[in-house]
Amino acid sequence: MSNSLPSEVEQALGPLVRSLATINVTPVSWLISESFGNLAVTFRGNGKEFQITRDRGQFMVWGPGQKTLEQAGLSRAFPGFRELEHPLLQWLAMPRGA
Repeated sequence: MSNSLPSEVEQALGPLVRSLATINVTPVSWLISESFGNLAVTFRGNGKEFQITRDRGQFMVWGPGQKTLEQAGLSRAFPGFRELEHPLLQWLAMPRGA
């Protein structure tokens, strides 16, 4: 499905979209702001749904509860998709209830 993503999203998330696709996590919706390059992309797969946002150049994960985000190391802003990729993929590899 990443082929249908707007180029702005592809550029912002880089190879992260391909890494997610390899584990059957795909984008299901997205919003792109006219200003500042902000965006939000909702992903679904592995029994989980979450949103990655870019706001003022920083990436954040939304959707799971705060406790889940904290335990997975995802409850903070990331300076780029590369820094976000490892903790996100680790969380996605956990069983659904985790």
